[in-house]
Amino acid sequence: MSKGPPTELAALDRADETAHPLRLPPGKTLPVLAVGALYLLATGRWGSYVAVPGLPIYISDVVVAAAVLQTVRAARREGTGAADLRKVMTQGPLLLLLTLSLLVWAGVRFLLGIVDVLEQPLVALRDVVPYAYAVAALLAFLVPIKGGSLARRLVYTALTFHAGWLLLANHLPGWPWARPLLGGAPIFTPRSDFDSAVLGVAVALALYDLLVSGRPRRPLSSVLLLGFVAANLYAITTLPTRAGFMAGVLAGLVVVCIWGARVGSGSAGRGLHLRRLVVLVAAGAVVTTGVLFTPPGHRLVDGIRGLQGEQTQASGTIEVRQFVWGSVWDYVTADATRTAVGVGFGPDFIQSSGSSYALEGTEYKDVRSPHNYLLGTFARLGLGGALLAALVIVAGFVAAVRELARRPSTVTALACMVLVALPVTAMLGVILESPFGALPYFWAIGQVTRSAWRVAPVMPMQDRST
Repeated sequence: MSKGPPTELAALDRADETAHPLRLPPGKTLPVLAVGALYLLATGRWGSYVAVPGLPIYISDVVVAAAVLQTVRAARREGTGAADLRKVMTQGPLLLLLTLSLLVWAGVRFLLGIVDVLEQPLVALRDVVPYAYAVAALLAFLVPIKGGSLARRLVYTALTFHAGWLLLANHLPGWPWARPLLGGAPIFTPRSDFDSAVLGVAVALALYDLLVSGRPRRPLSSVLLLGFVAANLYAITTLPTRAGFMAGVLAGLVVVCIWGARVGSGSAGRGLHLRRLVVLVAAGAVVTTGVLFTPPGHRLVDGIRGLQGEQTQASGTIEVRQFVWGSVWDYVTADATRTAVGVGFGPDFIQSSGSSYALEGTEYKDVRSPHNYLLGTFARLGLGGALLAALVIVAGFVAAVRELARRPSTVTALACMVLVALPVTAMLGVILESPFGALPYFWAIGQVTRSAWRVAPVMPMQDRST
């Protein structure tokens, strides 16, 4: 690190420390919610389980409970009262308010369908919990993780571990092992769409560090970041998933566009223009190579050909999704009540729509999602719930792009990448309905809104240093 960096650069990883509604003792305690989100990004599906016989308990449930306790303790220590929290929930950033609205409507719909809930309480809880994880956005907003060297090391450690086990697991003797098990999946077992999206997030974050952040670094650090990018790009090619591939491309494209806009807005000389051209050509070459010569790229091309009526290897998956989505849509819209407020939590609308046989097979049993987050939310929560979920996704994308342009700390930049990438896979898979996707996503909403809110606070809050 060079000596005497400019004020803006020196504040890059300290920016999230200011104007927090609640403050943890610096250097002593990390927000458990942020640590849990990083853990789930690092491990994915296999790391989300808690092996409690007969109970659908996940690591994310434990993390949220611990985060609630941590937030309550912080509120008591800082003297933050109910009036302050009401102000946050009524005058906070739009994205946070939309997320809390989705949470409230899910709770209301849960109570309205109490008869169905009592018939199958565990099933109903399984259906509602992914929406209940939206409380993580409020918790992360109130107690965000501060930018700094420790947070940066945690982020890159988690993402390096993720890429490492994906690349090395199948070379381990006897893998996948029957033991140890955390729950429903052997450890180091990939979930292609989610894990590929996380790899894309890692690539985009490293590109952000190299191109956008403006953080001074030694040549060795740049070489390590380039190696990190290469390892994650290679890992993406080993997972034949279109959704994860598209998520990674979108996250990387956002970073390159922000960088291009920053370079173009200044007094760029010939050297800077040449550098921009080289980066854009390199990015285009990487994407083109990925599309033409890798398994996920082949599946993407086959999917496009399938949409045009050609019979391809991937066209079967497209036909199944089209059938299921059409069946669920017809079932929900066939009844005015279902259209308005959904079926609630507990009823199996996939089974009722007559499309369950198309999703279930030798690998998947008891599928309760149409592999489209907005359509599933429409079925559960009705038109209003689907609109709220759509607004959250769109507002999350906009907030992420705006915050990246402000050059936030590394941990907030990671949260921005999560908001950009995960919704792509959620439109084609069961991601935001799963604990390993829902909790990191809603944590990212809280982290990004907290970081953006520090720039122009909406209201006065107590700010006591510890």
